[in-house]
Amino acid sequence: MIVDVHAHLATRDLFDHLTGHAVFGKLMSKNSTGGYNIGPGPLDPLCYDLEPRLASLSARDVDVQLVGTFNPLLHWMGGAPDATFARYINAD
Repeated sequence: MIVDVHAHLATRDLFDHLTGHAVFGKLMSKNSTGGYNIGPGPLDPLCYDLEPRLASLSARDVDVQLVGTFNPLLHWMGGAPDATFARYINAD
């Protein structure tokens, strides 16, 4: 059994929520392909689309992947995210 113990994944819903905010110190936006940009560059669809993620795991013979959100998504300029956003992340 192959287990990937360090991976990051977030939902499109979360990225939609963050669109228009600074992430990693750069503005997050939707792009013309239906994906997301952080600053001028595109974010890899494996970060938010489940089907390509599963295909990638299968191609690499990974049986299990442990995932968490992107920690810098929680690093807000001027301090920690508020309680409402923390609840949103925990429910996602």
